Amino acid sequence: MRVGRICTAALIVSSTTTFGRIGETTLQFVARYGPPKDTPSSKIYDKNSPLVEGAIQHVYEYQGWKIRAEFLQLGGPAVRMDYSKLGTSPQIKDYELQAIIERAGGTDMDADGVR
Repeated sequence: MRVGRICTAALIVSSTTTFGRIGETTLQFVARYGPPKDTPSSKIYDKNSPLVEGAIQHVYEYQGWKIRAEFLQLGGPAVRMDYSKLGTSPQIKDYELQAIIERAGGTDMDADGVR
């Protein structure tokens, strides 16, 4: 059951509507999450594992989450995002899963990840 929730959360987290921040510009991201935390290693990772081919990528950290956003042009809107948990407990908790689902426009899920 727990595995189903984690898999569902991973799918939701990688969707383009997660947290409803698609369409925001880099300036809006900075206002919301602070300046990007881009590092040489994150730039290599982004180049080798892009979410969208040819996109400009930035990494942000906010309230225990790493947020990778991609933009097709400078000053343009985010077209894709990826969320992952930071810290010693990367497992997504029930209340976090529910928040992700609600922000993505979904409804409550049962223990097996089925609506």
